[in-house]
Amino acid sequence: MPVQKSHYEACLTEYSNSLGAIALLKQHRPYLEMIPSLRRPDESVITVPLPIARLRGDATTAAQATRLPCDVAILMCDPEWKIKTAPEILIFIHRPHEDFSDFLGRWRQSQVWLDQKYGIQASPFQGDF
Repeated sequence: MPVQKSHYEACLTEYSNSLGAIALLKQHRPYLEMIPSLRRPDESVITVPLPIARLRGDATTAAQATRLPCDVAILMCDPEWKIKTAPEILIFIHRPHEDFSDFLGRWRQSQVWLDQKYGIQASPFQGDF
C-alpha cells in the first residue's frame, strides 16, 4: 500500500514538535531513557526537521554542509546547562512513492555520513551542536 503524501506530512509535522517526538520515544523505552531529564523532557529534547549536518574536514579540506537523508533529528540537551548531551536520534519516515530498498538506502547513507566527525545544525541562526 503506497504512503499518502498527506500522511507523510502529518508524521513529519508531529515528530518535528518536541512533544510529538517525546510521545514517539515513549513507545521505545531504550530511546526514552536517553532523554537527560524525564522530569523536564520538553526542555531536554530539540527536534530538527530535515536536518543539515556539517561534516568536518581534516586539515586540508573545509567543513561541508550536507542534508541528512533522515526526516527528523532529535538532539538531547541538559535542561540546566543548555548543552547537547548523548548521541542524536534520527527518525526516518516512509516517504510517498518510496520502496523499502530506497528507505534502507537513506538509512545506510546516513550511517556513512555520520561515521565522520560532524555537527548537526539546529537552524541557520544557531551554531553546531
